[in-house]
Amino acid sequence: MDNPQFPKEKAKLPTWMFPYPEVMPHERKRVVHALHSYTRKWCACMSLRGGCTLSCLIWMALNLYPSILAFQGRSPIFSYIDRTALTIQGAICLIFTLIAAFSLFAVFVNQPGLLGGAHRSTWCIVVVFLTDFFINIILFGVQQDQFQAWCVGKSRDAIGNEIIGTNNVTDVTFTPHVTGSDLYNCTRLWQDEVKFAVIIFVMVTFCYVYWATCLWSYEQKIVHLFSLELQQGALEEAKRIANLNSLIGMNTQPHPGMMNMAPSQSNQPEMMMNEASSSAMRTHLPPPDDGQRSLAQITSEAFSNLMSRIRP
Repeated sequence: MDNPQFPKEKAKLPTWMFPYPEVMPHERKRVVHALHSYTRKWCACMSLRGGCTLSCLIWMALNLYPSILAFQGRSPIFSYIDRTALTIQGAICLIFTLIAAFSLFAVFVNQPGLLGGAHRSTWCIVVVFLTDFFINIILFGVQQDQFQAWCVGKSRDAIGNEIIGTNNVTDVTFTPHVTGSDLYNCTRLWQDEVKFAVIIFVMVTFCYVYWATCLWSYEQKIVHLFSLELQQGALEEAKRIANLNSLIGMNTQPHPGMMNMAPSQSNQPEMMMNEASSSAMRTHLPPPDDGQRSLAQITSEAFSNLMSRIRP
């Protein structure tokens, strides 16, 4: 039999899905932290937390595979590229995978400090990755002669082995009907790979920059929610202290049975209550302002100074 004096404990939601499990969905207030729908929602249709989780998983998959291929001497886009550039690309993809895993952890922990470090490190590695990708495209385009030599040699060896293994022919002469014809289509292959790399670069740039922006937007949302919670907590603390002071004021009125007591004895309860109230207020005093500014405040001030100099 339930005891009516003790109400049932309020049901809580799973913490891995809801950042505030003690607040039910119908009790929440809508908080708009961004102006555009594409920064309020992931792809304008999914929650930022779920979308950032999906982005981190895609980042981990798309960077772990090229990293493994790069250390094996292969590339998922280019048939042939300089080995040094391939090693650098593999190292960058491996670092990107680790940062994506850290960002995934920060999204699940859902703390402003971890989310701030996650979105800053993500922005840095995205810029580094896109810069390296662009340099590799230019390097592949400049090294066309090396690609032609590699392609012709690779194709000639493959055909030679096939002919020797089937017909035991050791000498094959090729006489083109048109001067400068491409027997192994190496030139066309080089052109197709350059076009394919440029298309992939444009798509990756758009997706990676947008996903990093969503991660930053989610961090701003969490900071805004935490600031609202701090303000609400400060208001509740102020009400509690006011109620405590009112109770102390009511208890300090002299009791009729204490009218004939000595002054030192009658003032003793009042002194004890004053000491208790002062110690309680000292305990809940807010920390002093250290004068530091956030990165958003510094960026906003620098942008305002720049616009004031540009405008007449």
